[in-house]
Parts: sequence; structure tokens; C-alpha cells
Amino acid sequence: MSIDQRSENQRRKHIAIAFTARLAHHAAIIRLLAGYPLHMDKYRRLLIIAIVFSLLVIACNILMAPSLLPLEVLFDSQHPWRQILINIRVPRALGGFCIGALLAASGVLIQGLFRNPLAEPGVIGVSSGAALGAALAIFFQVSVWFLPLAACLGAGGAVLILLWVGRHLIGQQVSQFILVGVALNFTATASLGMLTYLSSDQIMRSISFWSLGNLSAIHFTELVILMSGVLAICLIVPRYLSQLNIWLLGEHNAKQLGVNTRRLNAHLVLMISFMVGLAVAFCGVIGFIGLLVPHAVRYFVGMDNKKVLPLSMLMGGSLLLLADWLAQTLVAPAQIPLSLILAIAGGPLFIVLLNAVQKRGWA
Repeated sequence: MSIDQRSENQRRKHIAIAFTARLAHHAAIIRLLAGYPLHMDKYRRLLIIAIVFSLLVIACNILMAPSLLPLEVLFDSQHPWRQILINIRVPRALGGFCIGALLAASGVLIQGLFRNPLAEPGVIGVSSGAALGAALAIFFQVSVWFLPLAACLGAGGAVLILLWVGRHLIGQQVSQFILVGVALNFTATASLGMLTYLSSDQIMRSISFWSLGNLSAIHFTELVILMSGVLAICLIVPRYLSQLNIWLLGEHNAKQLGVNTRRLNAHLVLMISFMVGLAVAFCGVIGFIGLLVPHAVRYFVGMDNKKVLPLSMLMGGSLLLLADWLAQTLVAPAQIPLSLILAIAGGPLFIVLLNAVQKRGWA
């Protein structure tokens, strides 16, 4: 075979390889474009289901907890139970939904900020820090309007301590980070117990009743504050979700991709402190929602926080209202503390979810 023939054969071989590679490239694009609408449809279906389910849970909580209201209450403004519906049940249901949404959203942000699937406001001491701040406000009998601010300051202090310890002492080691959070939780809980011990009988009862978790103190004033907080979170947090997704790749990679990590951390700390403080101030310490709900949502929609956050807020609010319905109806007319209901039900549920997630990795 001559040299010219060999060159011609090699040239044809290169052309065939390039043509095959281009076909494969175009085929991959076609598959991606074909799958993208289906993926979006799946997420939209889940979002619609979550919205409908949340509306049903709110309606059932208003009409059926702790007892069934007659339907005439909805249409008769002179009905004797009308005031119960308007002044007690509606604020409690809507306020409870807002608190559940705030706790779930804080769980999403905390797990993203610390890049740790076990991070949760109750586990790593953020809720206990908020509870300590609110308990100090109750102990010194300051104005009730200062209570949310005190809780936010306590939550912010806990998050800052965790960030400082994680950055300067233990690095990114998950096991040690959780141990530091547990130690912080114990310290805040012990301080809360000391405040209770030093309080008068009336203040001690107030702190004890409040710290167990209850929605009975939510009326229209508290509802306006909570709804304003949820609205602010819905407007502000989505601006940071793209950066939070990049932050999951690691601090060094995030900096190389143009993320101002110091500013992102500072803003996330402020938002987490605000959400946890607001929730704890009005209903006490509520666990498991910030841990269980984001895990469950990621199992279905993946790691994209733009999809995780809306579904988590909807499901967090619904879960808290379901727990409140059980708290009001199981031993009516008495009420079981919300923290007990969620701890009893949340533990086994989280073990089942963790077993499912282990088979797929952290999703």
C-alpha cells in the first residue's frame, strides 16, 4: 500500500471518528432536552401535591382540632362558635404552619451552611440557644415584644460559636462537629434549667410550659409577625440558593467560582438566627422538623436547594399542624406538648428515612 493510500485511509478514519463523536454529542443533548421537561413536570407535580395537601391540613386543623366545628359557623356570623373560629383556631393553624415552614427552611440552610446532613437547629444547639435567649427575656420580665429579638440573638450566638469552632478548632470533621453541637446543646439546656431553678413559681411555670412547645399563645398579633417573617424569607432566601448550591462543593471551589463566602456565611447566619428565633419565641423548642423534612424532600427531588426549600417549607408546616392536631385530640380537653409528639413520632420516622437514604447516598 502506498503512502498516499495510507494517508487517505487515516484521514477517512479521523473523519469517521469525529463524525461519530459529534453524533454522540448531539444524541446526549437530545436526551437531556427530552428528559428536562419530564424532570420539571415531576417537581411541579410534587409541588402541586404539597400545596393541596398543606391546604387540606390547614382546613382540617381549623375545623377538627380539638373537636369538629359545625359547618354553620362558616356561614353564620352570629353563631356562638364564630369567635372561637376567628380568634383562636384560624390564628393557631396559620401560625403553626408558618412556624413549621420556618423550622424546615432553617434546617435546609443549616445543613447547606455546614455541609452536614445531620445539622439541625435542635441537634446542634441553635434551638437551645434561642430558647435560652427567650427564657432570659421571660426571667427578667421584659416586654413581650422583646421576646422574638432575644430568641434571635440567642440563636445567632449559637450559630456563630459553631462557625468559629468549626473553622478554627476542628475543621470540617463531621463527627467532631456534631459533638460540639451536642455540647453546646447541653450547655444551653443546663443554663435554661438553672434559670428555671432560680425563678419564682410563676416565672418557672411560664418557662416550663413555654419550653415544651405549644401553639396556644398564637393570636392575630403573633400571626401577623409570623406571616411577615415567612414572607420576608420567601423574598430574600431564594437569592442565595444558587450560591448555597455552589457552597456545597467546598469553600475553596466556591471562591474560585466567584462566591463571596464570607458574605454568604454572614447572611446565612442572620437568616437562620431570624427563622429559628422567631419560631422558638412563639412556640418553644420544637425538634425533628428541621432534620426530618429536608431529608425526606431531598430523597425525592435531589440536592438542588432551589427545589428543596419550597417543598420543605410546605411539608414542614403540614407536619407541625398534624402534630398539633394529635396534641389537641389524643387527650382532649388537655393538650400534649408538641415537642413530645414530634419526638415520639419523629424518631422512628427518621430511622426509616435514614435506612432508605443510605441505599442511595445523601439525597
